[in-house]
Amino acid sequence: RPDRLGHCVRTDTAFEAQLLMSQIPVEICLSSNMTTEAAEKLPNGDVASDHIFRLLNDAQSPVCICTDDPSLFDVTGPSEMQLAQRSFSLDPKHDFARLLRNAAAAAFFAPDDDDDAAAMRAELERRLDEFVSQY
Repeated sequence: RPDRLGHCVRTDTAFEAQLLMSQIPVEICLSSNMTTEAAEKLPNGDVASDHIFRLLNDAQSPVCICTDDPSLFDVTGPSEMQLAQRSFSLDPKHDFARLLRNAAAAAFFAPDDDDDAAAMRAELERRLDEFVSQY
């Protein structure tokens, strides 16, 4: 069983159910997907609504927004989140915090008994709570 799946763009119906049940974190790189034509780019610059992100996000699956190669695709974390917000009508207060928590959980953190990892998690939670309180 993989720890996470990167660059997931599409899947068949049989695997969708398996993926959702597995709760394996999935990394999505929207700008990269459109630039490489792995996903449809709409005339207004948004990602087509049939992108797998919609399925995973709507199912509250552990999906996270990533940048792939920021210098190659001219993106940042915030610009990818804004693209996701526009394309999929995300709520910044709830969806952004959940997506960021998903990303942190999927990251290669040390085990829970590591004091440094625990401190990083606590600081991340504090900052996410601060972020959410702004909305």
